[in-house]
Amino acid sequence: MSSLNVELYGALLGTLTRTQEGRDLSFKVSPEAFEHYSVASTILSLSVPLNLRFTAQQTRRAAGFFAELLPEGQNLQWLLQALPYEERNTYGLLRKYGKDSAGALVIRSIRRAEARSPQNAWRRRLSVLRAEMP
Repeated sequence: MSSLNVELYGALLGTLTRTQEGRDLSFKVSPEAFEHYSVASTILSLSVPLNLRFTAQQTRRAAGFFAELLPEGQNLQWLLQALPYEERNTYGLLRKYGKDSAGALVIRSIRRAEARSPQNAWRRRLSVLRAEMP
């Protein structure tokens, strides 16, 4: 399995995991998300509230939510053609283009050393504080 971090304003919300040959997506909320947002917060989406556990229906909604971040029609076809055949799915597209997804979400895979960097932790906290300012 492969995972991507889902961040909002520099704060880690959770991880997006590919299952069953890339056909299904599973979103798991990180405990770190609750340092910034309340349980059941709809900061991500009304259909995907932040909870530690998701029902089967919420899991399907979360997968649909992430798929809907991608473009449609001809633009989607163009992006798909730029990927190797085995990565032509929602997960592959989010892995490749998730840093530039619609809205303030950033979806990306990161190296462990980068994740643990004190400088990056400081930047993430600063981003969250800026987002909370009126």
